[in-house]
Amino acid sequence: MQQLETYKGVQVQPVYLVREPETALKSDFEPQRVRVLANHIGMLQCDPLYRVSGSNWAFSVDFSNYNRGIQRIALNYVQLWNTCPNINIKNNILTYFDNGDATFKTATLTVGFYNLSTLATELQTALNTSVPAPVAPFVVTVNTNQFSLNVTNPNLFYFDPTSIFITRGQDVAGFPSSTVLTTSLNSNVCKLIYNLYWFITSNNLVQYAKNVNVSSNVQVSNILGIVSNDEGFRPSRRTAYYSDKQWINFFAGTQISNLSFRILDQYGEDPNDYCTGDPHIEIEIYTEL
Repeated sequence: MQQLETYKGVQVQPVYLVREPETALKSDFEPQRVRVLANHIGMLQCDPLYRVSGSNWAFSVDFSNYNRGIQRIALNYVQLWNTCPNINIKNNILTYFDNGDATFKTATLTVGFYNLSTLATELQTALNTSVPAPVAPFVVTVNTNQFSLNVTNPNLFYFDPTSIFITRGQDVAGFPSSTVLTTSLNSNVCKLIYNLYWFITSNNLVQYAKNVNVSSNVQVSNILGIVSNDEGFRPSRRTAYYSDKQWINFFAGTQISNLSFRILDQYGEDPNDYCTGDPHIEIEIYTEL
């Protein structure tokens, strides 16, 4: 009789399976005996049950009932539906200098999903209804050969490089962040995507984990995975699917009573103030034996 083992305070009978490699011929390999791990919690579905109050993009899971240390965790799956407008409250303000009356003016774009053509129309409207109003009207046209926008005005002008449309929207607009006066601007690139990628993070990784991923361009640590967004201006389309599983291993004896999981935008911020929707992440967890 097999010796009993204790799992979560309960004595259980170990179970063994016989598994053969899927691509192997039976005559080539002996059956491989694989133990069903008693320490495998399995797939943790981070659904509304674990959602943190005040944010759809944050989850908290209580591990206080587990009397064993956490051995390793990994992001197994994530699915996001595009509910984040590519023009949003993080990047819809554009300040420009109008040399017609030597005044800085503010243009506000309406939050929404834009393609290149509709962005040209909205940008022209925003510039011509700016506060204060421009001395002469702007004209914005699409440069389809370069997938970019042309902005023209009879008077000299430039876009303030500190505007959030520039600093937080370079992937949306790509306008040169220059203070050189001109009568015409042509953006270099117009990807029309605000969130190029999302960070999936968890607390306590830096403190307890042996291996931790850290972002190189923004101060984001505790990274379980990074997923890309390729449907930036198409609402309600699936934007991310994660399959490149990388295990985060913990030091022996690591006791964690709570793990928090967050989805952050490319600037390392919670997108809850400009995104709606119901993101889904799945975490695979092992405890110590």
